[in-house]
Amino acid sequence: MIVRPARTADLPGILGLAAEVEHWFGPMTDEPGFHRALDTHVRRGTALVALPPGGEPAGGLLFGPDGPPYHVEWLVVAERVRGRGVGRLLMAEAERRFVRTPGAIEVVTFGPDHPGAVASGARVPPRPPNRARRAAPGSSTAGPEPYGRYVNPGTGRTPWGEDRRPGGCGSGSRVSRGRADGRARRVSVSPRSRVPVFPCSRVPVFPCPYGGSVRRVALLAATLMISTGLAAAPSAATPAGSVTLFSGSDCPADSLCLYRHRGFTGGGVAIGPDTYVERLADHGFDDRMSSWSNETGQICDWWTEYGRGGTIHDLRDGRRADLPRAQNDTASSVECW
Repeated sequence: MIVRPARTADLPGILGLAAEVEHWFGPMTDEPGFHRALDTHVRRGTALVALPPGGEPAGGLLFGPDGPPYHVEWLVVAERVRGRGVGRLLMAEAERRFVRTPGAIEVVTFGPDHPGAVASGARVPPRPPNRARRAAPGSSTAGPEPYGRYVNPGTGRTPWGEDRRPGGCGSGSRVSRGRADGRARRVSVSPRSRVPVFPCSRVPVFPCPYGGSVRRVALLAATLMISTGLAAAPSAATPAGSVTLFSGSDCPADSLCLYRHRGFTGGGVAIGPDTYVERLADHGFDDRMSSWSNETGQICDWWTEYGRGGTIHDLRDGRRADLPRAQNDTASSVECW
């Protein structure tokens, strides 16, 4: 079994993996948003596949490398090879390739009471509060109606990213955080659970079915950003596929807003969900961005150059941040998906 970056030719095999878990995680293979998410990860080199000799992909992983904290966005292993360490191989390769600075690797996994779960030896903390799970990356459908409330009704995203239906995919779920420093690795559960850290040798082979869509734990701050809670949004929303300018701090609801000044002031540009902007300067925003906020209900990516060029940064849903002063040149490109 080898693990390597996914290529365009691997997409049918990855979609085949997704099809194996749609009955738990909702539509993916026919979701344009999920296809866009796959394309984006393949294009930027953050999709990995596990391949047996001469065979179709046995596992796939989408990784959010813009950390710390880092994020496993999606992980699926084919039913035929579950329980054989394929998930462990994918995680190890993702850490080797993408983790460059000390920080947490965050992923939502599922407890042993899930039907078909593989015993891993990992410690399962007390159950977190009831929440509804989010859909697969890029998906606009959250699958079967779960208990709890959504953060965003369109995507079903929540800070816990789990399905709390009795006996469902998130029953007894745990939130794990893997510490990586380039030498030793540790995995711990969310601080809320008060369960001790366990060593990397006990990192779980992810319970079947793989494919739990991953969501970062709320309240954790990236090392290079100052994160604060989002202010109350105005009632007017920016529709999907739109780009508009705004003044002051009047960021429209349901938008990614790029502000000219630190402290979320100075006006700027608002980008709606499911929007790709190849060149922000074409929309009247060729200034420097010094802060941002994201209420799209989606992951948004910002590139330092036009046409998805240069360095990529994750702008996570439900967060806002002042950029370090060395990272405020943003006459570039943006995509929310």
